[in-house]
Amino acid sequence: MLTSDREVFVCHSHQLREGETLLIDIRFNGLLESSVVLRHQERAYAYLNRCVHMNKRLDCEHTQLYDRNLELLRCSMHGLVFDPANGDCVSEICEGKRLCALKLAESDGRIRFRDKRISSV
Repeated sequence: MLTSDREVFVCHSHQLREGETLLIDIRFNGLLESSVVLRHQERAYAYLNRCVHMNKRLDCEHTQLYDRNLELLRCSMHGLVFDPANGDCVSEICEGKRLCALKLAESDGRIRFRDKRISSV
């Protein structure tokens, strides 16, 4: 990952296709964390890779994070599901909670974190 004064390069836009996710290690508020970057309805989104239910990685049991229909993100441990466009949990057990969103910018064929809390590893 390359870093500018406010941005951390994630990937080239063509490397993240619709319904795909990338798991990327970052420094979030100075701590090593995993993030998930995804493309949903032609837009790129990013979240900390941490379930709201038990504070485990969404991919703690397997790396496929989208459901079969490529409509929702799914935690592999308990099957909680999240709206990829806003991180809202749509499972009853954690209704009202949401994944920690990370700010992204996509322009000039590149996707970058644009979040003051993030620095490259």
